[in-house]
Amino acid sequence: YDSFLSTLESGIAAHHAGMVPPFREAVELCFVEGLIKVVFATETLAMGINMPAKSVVIEKLTKFNGESHEPLSPSLYTQLTGRAGRRGIDHEGHAIVLWSPFSTFEQVAELAASRDWQLQSSFRPNYNMAANLIDRYDHDEAFQVLGLSFAQFQAERNVHALNVERDRHQGEVFAVEHKLQQSREMDVFDVAGYVELHDRLDKVRKKRRSQRFETDRFLGSLRPGDILELNVDGKDVLRVVLSVSTRRGGAARLSTVDTHGHRLQVTNDSDWAFAQMVGRLDLPVPYVPKDREFRAEAGRRLQRINPKKLRRRASNRRPDTATDHSLHELRSRIKEHPLEGHPDREQLVADYRDLLRSRQDLKRIDSKIKKAGKTLASRLESILEVLTATHHCEGWSLTESGQRLRRIYHETDLLISMAISQGLLDDLDPAELAALVSCFTYEHRSATPAPDPVIPTAKLRMRYPALLKLWRQLERTESRVGTPSTREPQGGFMSSAWSWASGQELHLIVDEDLSGGDFVRNTRQLMDLLEQLGQVCPDPATARSARTAAEAVRRGVVLSTGGPL
Repeated sequence: YDSFLSTLESGIAAHHAGMVPPFREAVELCFVEGLIKVVFATETLAMGINMPAKSVVIEKLTKFNGESHEPLSPSLYTQLTGRAGRRGIDHEGHAIVLWSPFSTFEQVAELAASRDWQLQSSFRPNYNMAANLIDRYDHDEAFQVLGLSFAQFQAERNVHALNVERDRHQGEVFAVEHKLQQSREMDVFDVAGYVELHDRLDKVRKKRRSQRFETDRFLGSLRPGDILELNVDGKDVLRVVLSVSTRRGGAARLSTVDTHGHRLQVTNDSDWAFAQMVGRLDLPVPYVPKDREFRAEAGRRLQRINPKKLRRRASNRRPDTATDHSLHELRSRIKEHPLEGHPDREQLVADYRDLLRSRQDLKRIDSKIKKAGKTLASRLESILEVLTATHHCEGWSLTESGQRLRRIYHETDLLISMAISQGLLDDLDPAELAALVSCFTYEHRSATPAPDPVIPTAKLRMRYPALLKLWRQLERTESRVGTPSTREPQGGFMSSAWSWASGQELHLIVDEDLSGGDFVRNTRQLMDLLEQLGQVCPDPATARSARTAAEAVRRGVVLSTGGPL
């Protein structure tokens, strides 16, 4: 709060979805009143908020959509730059795009001049919609309703445009293939095998970097006094952390002692396979970790700890040595490959990659044509097949589970209904129910891999794997039928949901991986689903627990905002 207030008083502020809503609202009010001059913001500033500025600066012409970086659309660019110029104050507004090596001036000019704001229908049949169509219409009427939709009109129109684009890409593939056929070196020197080795090497390198990053982040998060359980040569041993340091390049190094007071360094390269933080220990006073008697006393205190009272709080697996072996093997094979010493190696590789890229583009267009050609009616037929396989409908009539599905409004609606039928939500206290239900609402949005979830109770440690098993069953059915897969449940918010529903304060829950704004957004989505479950769960005790959980999370900063979910 102090940092936020200090920058606000200096006339500078941030505005993004990760902020606690009252902070965002304060920024909006101060900006409108002219009390702050510069706002660093995501596109949230341009969506439905009346905050015009004299100038708008766009850092780059791409945005992260949760999975990858995609170019700004003409409509979003116009929405962002449309904030430039205050009505009644400025005669003109200025939109500035920062230079980037990844965007040319022509691309920026084309985007700024574009008026191609094509309206795209987002209407798609889903499980809840199918259940309601069955309930309200007869078979023929339901399919007629879908056929008259704007989405169906667009799908039919897009197929022709995609076929034209496919012909162009097919011509490019033929041209590249003809060029490569003129060179016998492609086969003689096994260019395809050489490129495959390099691609495999890149994947192993990325995997190794990701593993080391996660391990360093885990080790660096520990503090003096943390009790660490290490698995060394198949045996679990306890260490207490005395100090934490960071080496060049961000690598973390821990100084620890065992129960005998022997000092041991723990790093990414130490001889351990698995580590978890299992508790805290009060270190001797004064704090002199380099003193031998200090270390001996810390070891004696660790020896007096009852291991049965320790519980897992955070864990990490050390980078696999097999990854290092793979790196060495691939490098050796590349060095011995016949193409490695060829004078035209770079050109041959570039030509082959052009061919792969052209084929991939053609494959992508074929996939689009297949997807666009699939009418809404055929998608509904596929959905009905899944509903029949999961016992939610029989023919053109709903089962008891199908009637329940009609009242569940969520992107994982069918999985939620199946979980209710399986009893996975029954016999849980309100905090446990909130934690398990958060698996449906939470979605890991970072580009880095999600860490292992922290599961707070023994009962949840049984239910979460059962929920994942149920999801895999549903995914197999969807894959067989050809419908889009239901999103996998994620346990990354379980511990936070359980703590908040149990009455813990916000400052004990949020950390560097979970901002206040993300916590509020996830909790309000969880609260909405809990309220729905309080109405649809057939077991009275489960419905009552859901309503109690919804009330338990409806407090504090979650209750102080009424903005969109």
